[in-house]
Amino acid sequence: LINDRYYFIYGGKLETNDQMRGFDCTSFPMALLSIPSVAPPGYGKQLCDAVGAAKCDLEQVKSADLGKRFKDNTILGGIYILFSAGHVMLYNSDINTLYEFNYGGFKATPAGQRQLQAQQDLWWMRKLGETYRPSFM
Repeated sequence: LINDRYYFIYGGKLETNDQMRGFDCTSFPMALLSIPSVAPPGYGKQLCDAVGAAKCDLEQVKSADLGKRFKDNTILGGIYILFSAGHVMLYNSDINTLYEFNYGGFKATPAGQRQLQAQQDLWWMRKLGETYRPSFM
């Protein structure tokens, strides 16, 4: 915190340009889950590794199949990181809600209403430990 503002280091440089100070889909969960950094390229798997998120038999799931699981609300209760080759989201299965930071800012969407799209039509989901639950409140 500097002068009542939070700043981020991006590419080894302190970002001070207001136009460049927003979150993206990767830096949002990093800030929320207190992950100080991940090595480039900063993929979802690296975020999962940084917080010890566990595999949960939801690896390489097609968008339509995962969308059906969300609509039917059949994913085991808990909190998760969900990622594809081009996007990262957080998921709270207890209330069936997806959280993301994308163009237009922060979004919390009932998971069954979110149209999933991925570059290779594949998603991975890893379960977070309960110690991260306060970050979802």
